[in-house]
Amino acid sequence: MWTWTDLAGATRSAARVVEAKSPEGGVVMLSSPNRAEFVAAYLGVLAAGRVVFPVPAGLPRAELVSLASRSGAGLLIGESRAREAMRELAWVSMEALVEGTAGEDAASATASGWSVGRAEGSLYLPSSGTTGLPKIARRSGESLAAVARNVAESAGLGVGDRVLAAVPMSHSYGMENGLLGPVWAGSCVEVCEGFDVGAIFALLEAGRVTAMPGVPFLLEALANLGGSGATGLRRAWSAGAPLPESVGSGFARRFGVRVEQLYGSTEVGSVTFGEAHERGGVGRPMRGVSVRVVDVEDARREVAAGSEGQVAIRSPSMLSGYVDGEAPIVDGHFLTGDLGRVDEAGRLTITGRLKLLIDVGGLKVNPLEVEQVLSQHAGVVECVVGPERVSETLTRLRAYVVTRGAGIEAGELRAFLRERLASHKVPRSFEFRSGLPKSPTGKVLRQKLETL
Repeated sequence: MWTWTDLAGATRSAARVVEAKSPEGGVVMLSSPNRAEFVAAYLGVLAAGRVVFPVPAGLPRAELVSLASRSGAGLLIGESRAREAMRELAWVSMEALVEGTAGEDAASATASGWSVGRAEGSLYLPSSGTTGLPKIARRSGESLAAVARNVAESAGLGVGDRVLAAVPMSHSYGMENGLLGPVWAGSCVEVCEGFDVGAIFALLEAGRVTAMPGVPFLLEALANLGGSGATGLRRAWSAGAPLPESVGSGFARRFGVRVEQLYGSTEVGSVTFGEAHERGGVGRPMRGVSVRVVDVEDARREVAAGSEGQVAIRSPSMLSGYVDGEAPIVDGHFLTGDLGRVDEAGRLTITGRLKLLIDVGGLKVNPLEVEQVLSQHAGVVECVVGPERVSETLTRLRAYVVTRGAGIEAGELRAFLRERLASHKVPRSFEFRSGLPKSPTGKVLRQKLETL
């Protein structure tokens, strides 16, 4: 267990290493599951005034190389698997980054929010993309301080809280709610390397978690386990995917805590929080956040209260731009690609999506990216990737493929994709077709795939 003093020393050690191995303004990739050393590395890169670029652990070489090239990264900090995949970059292990730092300078570790508020660097995050292929969002140190404050304030976090950090910190939701918000509030953090339902349930039963940011399938799995239940949990909230009413009510019955909703994105950060007043309800805007609902055809025209349109957000935590493209910003508001409405009380409800993103276990997948890679297989003529519902809270990917002749099997295509994409982007099932449904102009009619 790390104390605040330990974190302060480890962060300073990480900053010194980064300053020595990365030029001023350099981009530093982090590749690791959630762990204490990841926190120190993350904060250390920021303290050094560099750009921290966390990427999901276990990415295949092709994706790591692409992200490094597009971001201009020159240093990789992480696990040995990432090192093997990315020998082109200078590398430091998480362990070496923070060796021999425990107990350094306790005086500087006492103020809540010390490491976030003093961040000099900035953040890159891979975005799933709104209407096109994935991009890299750029967010400033000031935006991180703003979202840390807003999360801590909205969730009511304080020095007596123990916050569960199970959502990957390479994701904006996990980073903001499992790291930045708790650190700002001076809360303790229970770091989990993944969604180990048994281990998380044990933490709840032992009273070691008072506040829990989660995703729907995790909440559902926890509610269905036996045992006595949480003894200290006082607040839980969900994001990443719509929360079915049955899952929220089941968790509340099991643990005696109502599940609240959070809404945000890689580009704008966490921006709304509160009780789900209706299906799709995600609460009210956080401090300094402006939520507009605009006409789908004319983003400069705001629709009337209660009417549906595209959700547009301006927030103190929003991106300053994309590294590799133009951000869809109109009148200072980022166009999210989500459909929704705002009622007279200012509460936001998400009603659908303009974009094609598919939620897979709380992680967003752009099917265009998977299709682009799958099309590179010599035996694939054309393909479309869509959602395959496994349960009320869990969705996987399904690929519809037209091949050149016979003999190509699902296993071959799955192995091809695993070498080039993260595991959650690889379709669970493949359906081979002689052709795909299309409009007169040749556009694939995705909505008809499941009916044919």
